[in-house]
Amino acid sequence: MTRLYIVRHGESVWNAAGRLQGQADVGLTDRGREQAQTLRSWLGAVPFDRVVTSDLARARDTAALLGFADPVEDPGLREIHVGTWEGEYAARLDHQTYQDWRHGRHTPPGGEPWAAFCSRVTGTLAAQVRQAGTNGRNLLVVAHGGVVRALMTRWIGLDLSKLDVVASTAVTILSAPPDPKLICYNLHPTLVPATAPASL
Repeated sequence: MTRLYIVRHGESVWNAAGRLQGQADVGLTDRGREQAQTLRSWLGAVPFDRVVTSDLARARDTAALLGFADPVEDPGLREIHVGTWEGEYAARLDHQTYQDWRHGRHTPPGGEPWAAFCSRVTGTLAAQVRQAGTNGRNLLVVAHGGVVRALMTRWIGLDLSKLDVVASTAVTILSAPPDPKLICYNLHPTLVPATAPASL
């Protein structure tokens, strides 16, 4: 059974400013780097057989700070494309339209539809799982909040509108298809003992 450890990147400059990033290549803040360094010791107890990251800088840099200098980079793990909303301040958007987008019911002009994004993410990770093997494998994926939420809806069957926002450097763990099961969602390393991953 392959177990996926999915980590959202550390806080980025635009996260801190409340701006929508999508696929804009925005770097980490000092706080984001500290978050990744905190997570590094927490994940050190897990023997990873494969490490995969989005090719965007905020994910690649998080992976490097976790101690993985040469992960497999896969553009299929990029965040959802937000079209003309890229760089917009979330607080300045129409509240209902923004909520509809968060819940997969609205696509910004030039953006990526939620269903297409989910298909991209699940197809990419299914291919990565096949390459990792099927018996007793641990796969670390460093990506984005949207990637985590897409997996929760497509593989686990959770209601998108009920999911909490994925915190920076939070860890979500699940077993991979053909029989995906959620082990934990949105777990932050500052809330649990350093040895927790080995016991999950």
